[in-house]
Amino acid sequence: RMMDGSRYLMDGSRQVPLAEPLLPPNERPGEWGIDAYANEGAPGSVTRAYTAPGAIADAALAAPGGSSGEPLRVYAKRYHMLAIYSSLAFVNQAIWLSFAPTADETASRYGVPLLAITTLNTSAAALFVPGAWLCARALARLGLRRTVLLAATMQAAGALVRVGADGLVRDLGSKQAAFAVLAIGQALASLGAPVFLNLPPVLAENWFDAKGREGAMSVGTLSSLLGQGMGSALAGTLVSGPDAQGTLQLLLVQLMFAAAAALWAALAFESAPPTPPSRAAAASAQQPHGEIAHSRVDLAASADRLEYPLSSTVADTGAQTLGAGHTEEQLSTLALWGSLLRRPQFLLLLVAFNVGLGIAAAIMTLLGQMVEKCGYGPSVAGDAGGLFMLAGALGALIAGRVLDKTHAYKQTLRTVALSTSLAGALFMGSIRPGAKAQMLCCAALLGAWTVAALPVLIANAVEETFPAPADAPTALLFTSSNVLQIAFTLVEQLLLNEQGEECGSVTSPSRVLILAAGALGCLLPVLLFNGQQNRRRAEEAADSIAQIERAGSYG
Repeated sequence: RMMDGSRYLMDGSRQVPLAEPLLPPNERPGEWGIDAYANEGAPGSVTRAYTAPGAIADAALAAPGGSSGEPLRVYAKRYHMLAIYSSLAFVNQAIWLSFAPTADETASRYGVPLLAITTLNTSAAALFVPGAWLCARALARLGLRRTVLLAATMQAAGALVRVGADGLVRDLGSKQAAFAVLAIGQALASLGAPVFLNLPPVLAENWFDAKGREGAMSVGTLSSLLGQGMGSALAGTLVSGPDAQGTLQLLLVQLMFAAAAALWAALAFESAPPTPPSRAAAASAQQPHGEIAHSRVDLAASADRLEYPLSSTVADTGAQTLGAGHTEEQLSTLALWGSLLRRPQFLLLLVAFNVGLGIAAAIMTLLGQMVEKCGYGPSVAGDAGGLFMLAGALGALIAGRVLDKTHAYKQTLRTVALSTSLAGALFMGSIRPGAKAQMLCCAALLGAWTVAALPVLIANAVEETFPAPADAPTALLFTSSNVLQIAFTLVEQLLLNEQGEECGSVTSPSRVLILAAGALGCLLPVLLFNGQQNRRRAEEAADSIAQIERAGSYG
């Protein structure tokens, strides 16, 4: 008998304890008493009476087979896979921000207007939309390993083209032609970017158990952001002078890292271990594509069998979302994304993510121009960008560890959202002449909270949208946010141009836009968010059912 949240199965005179309750007492919809009896009619089934305040329901529920009883195991080489993936993501984002801290100097080097450099810096965002679709299709058809290798090859090829543009085409005397070839190389690397931004939840789910999954996802996510910081810092350190001397050296360094990371992946990267580490991984592993989604729906149904329906009856809506009875060809990526957009709680996360990443991208892209108006050179912009990302790495690691330990998804998200808003206001106020130390400290503070918010928000999205594949909500978050990044960055660029050579203050239109968007577009949706931990509940339910099976309580 299971009363007041504690659950036991009586098998004759034996009392078999089950897993811990799926929800803490303050989140349960009432006090539930559950009597479980062996069903003599149908092997592999159990009859349970759910007793809730004012209602009693009886149900005969089939015990789930398949993945619920499979053995689980974690492998030490999961950290090796994470290191390979993180190195590729790091290099990819370093390539993206090669020219942001030295925009004026780079424009002079290639004989193009400043707007052309801003467009080049935002080209990754423009190409992310088709790149995300290609990433989803490649993952479906090729698997994780070959998808990662394809993106790594494109990245290395793009880095090589950029070196040729600056080292060969420009030396032939055509600056504009060199810039055009440079943009082609940038585009090649940018098309592979969704593989390194959208798939950390997939890698984490494939290789890590529930005790380390969010931390691994945080590492995979922050590696991209660290790459942005390193790209900004390297550019500020190696590139100087009115014609951006040192650009070729910068591009050569990035080429060497891209080639080395691609070779490492080709030699050692694997899609998944032989034995899955979690129930969610077991539901996705080693099945023909088109059945993977339905096995995740089956896992989601475990919670319905054991306790009470997940939020929004996720097992039923999951079957509709993922196209039960459909083949892979009938279930398109766009259809899956469209179904996620009909989930109100996910939409709140989508708005917060879109606006937050748009603000962060605008700041990172235009930081050199913002601080230059206040009398600082490219090296200061590079230092600020580097501190932003380095502090963010620490914040993201801590946030991932907190999620793994506490599973306090919503509370952690609200904490980082509030702190990010406050840190953003402090940073905007610190950009003024003669305040270099304060500005750098505020940049680090903003980075610590902003970067921590990204994996926390992604983790909430994956949990809320389960049983959708882990890459689906992440792909939609980053794809839509990249569209907004372009618009937000261009608007911010226009406001900075209107500002002229003045340093400005927190009341300047360019900074008011950032602060207002952060409050209304990021903080407010997070405070309204009330999603559920659907994946964790389903896995715990499946574990409890497997525990019953092992105890010999069925049939």
